[in-house]
Amino acid sequence: MTLARMLEETAGKYPDREAIIWKRERLSYRSLFQKASSLSSFLIKNGLKSRDRVALLLENSPNYAIAYFGVLLASGAIVSLNPNTTLHELRGPLAESEPSVLICKSALLSVLAPVFDSLPTLRLIIADGDVPVASKNIKQQIIPFSEAIAHHFTSGTLKNGGGEALAQIIYTSGTTGSPKGIMLTHGNLLANTKSIVSYLSLTADDRMMVILPFFYSYGNSLLLTHVSVGGTLVIADNFVFLNGLLRQMQKEQITGFSGVPSSYGMLLRQSLFPKTRFESLRYLTCAGGALSRPFIRELQVAHPDTEIHIMYGQTEASARLSSLNPADLPHKIGSIGKGIPGVVLKVLGEDGTEVTPGETGEIVASGDCIMKGYWKNYDETE
Repeated sequence: MTLARMLEETAGKYPDREAIIWKRERLSYRSLFQKASSLSSFLIKNGLKSRDRVALLLENSPNYAIAYFGVLLASGAIVSLNPNTTLHELRGPLAESEPSVLICKSALLSVLAPVFDSLPTLRLIIADGDVPVASKNIKQQIIPFSEAIAHHFTSGTLKNGGGEALAQIIYTSGTTGSPKGIMLTHGNLLANTKSIVSYLSLTADDRMMVILPFFYSYGNSLLLTHVSVGGTLVIADNFVFLNGLLRQMQKEQITGFSGVPSSYGMLLRQSLFPKTRFESLRYLTCAGGALSRPFIRELQVAHPDTEIHIMYGQTEASARLSSLNPADLPHKIGSIGKGIPGVVLKVLGEDGTEVTPGETGEIVASGDCIMKGYWKNYDETE
């Protein structure tokens, strides 16, 4: 089983359901699969080989999802990078991952041009948007995204790979040193997806308001879990005009919202979120840091009928390691919960034995979601 096969099955089961809503665009699962398949066919005909890396530098949009699954359908491996970061921060991951193809916003071409000559493996650039005239000096072939997905899809050219094949490399932020490329297989991501779907009870009726970037492991999990069940991803118009976001949530009958602690801080302090009623909002999730106890209590008071899932994870675990059952929140506030289905968590002391309650130790995790290793970094992997 692969992530590409997952999309194919969902598109077959829910062809007319909305997969992604962004601004005025509403992309069905049928269209998502067809466009991703066309891109896949284009990549294969242009020399993409199994496990070749394809760097993605795109903001959240339907085209991100098309590119993501198009690469996977061709058995490529995705290198997800932040399109809004600096050239200095991109230089290392691009050089280390050695992409054969780059899919990026056309506006980034002039920004990235200084590094292209130092990427000997890069032979094709797919640009989302109008290609600027200045890019004529770039030696790599540049193709508009619209042209790449208009390519005639030929069934039988697609490759699927296997569960142990590399699907994605996500780079850490580098807050504790140089960024490391975390290698995640199809099996890793599928295991985590299945587990999250289980404890959140996700179905095709779920509609997620997306404020987290897809290149981030937390955002990546939103994309995969909802595609897995045939749910809908509503990409926020922006996270600046917060009350407009709340109206969008009401209009689109959002059932789920996911954010990091700062997201909830802004909603609670700078918007009408505490006073706004949502008929459809079923659950909230928070990860990426500890949500303060006062904020948790405020959320409970403001939205007493909405489940609050406090979660913990790492990119090395494909996103998620633990979740606190909402029913336990009133008397376990401050806890990260228990290991999610398929994950075993232990807290070990320096001697490698489990510590007793009240003692401090190191969290050690095991499960099918744990990464394959760090890209080109054997010592750190060990």
